[in-house]
Amino acid sequence: MCLPLRILKALRDAMRRQGWVVTCFDFTYKKRGYYVTVTDYVNSPKPDDFALVHLCFMRKTDITDSLSVPANQGGLMVEAQTLREFFGIEWVENLGDILHQFTEQFGKWIPVEIKDLSEGQKKAVVRQLGISDTSDDPNKIYCIDVRRSGKKSDGSLKKRSPFNSQKSEFLRPELYAKFKDDLNLRFCYSVDPSAEKTDRQIIASVASRESTQLRRK
Repeated sequence: MCLPLRILKALRDAMRRQGWVVTCFDFTYKKRGYYVTVTDYVNSPKPDDFALVHLCFMRKTDITDSLSVPANQGGLMVEAQTLREFFGIEWVENLGDILHQFTEQFGKWIPVEIKDLSEGQKKAVVRQLGISDTSDDPNKIYCIDVRRSGKKSDGSLKKRSPFNSQKSEFLRPELYAKFKDDLNLRFCYSVDPSAEKTDRQIIASVASRESTQLRRK
């Protein structure tokens, strides 16, 4: 059985070992460059039982211009017309063969392991993390605070999403390292760069709130 995107499973497994929910690699087609983000279905339902990961093709010239599709080892789960229009694939009589060739060509770009990401790839990943987290906004990239997430209805502590964890690991690595072990803490972001706080300011704010909470107890 031909599985042109068979490496996707190895990459997905590598992401899980790394503790990442999104990674990225480059792809070039017809001399146009794309960032391809790969998202693991961890906190969101699969659009199809056979979907393995979610791919987002972002144009390097404008990462907001993108195409998102579920995928598995067999190929991209998308209508042929949608694929044609995004990548500029001309209609021909043997279109099925052309699309198969496209998928095989794309499969050769998929890495087996997670590699060091370029700055452009990191920006693509951060954007996708913001899109994938339903409580987030892809334009919120300026960290303003670290707050507790409260409790669930059964009294257990809520946990921050893996998307929030990875986003913070990328954007504020030192701050993330300090608070990463407390999963009840979430990192808060704003679209306003002037609202961004330094690590020292945020750490002081968290310490003040924690001290107040202890006194109330």
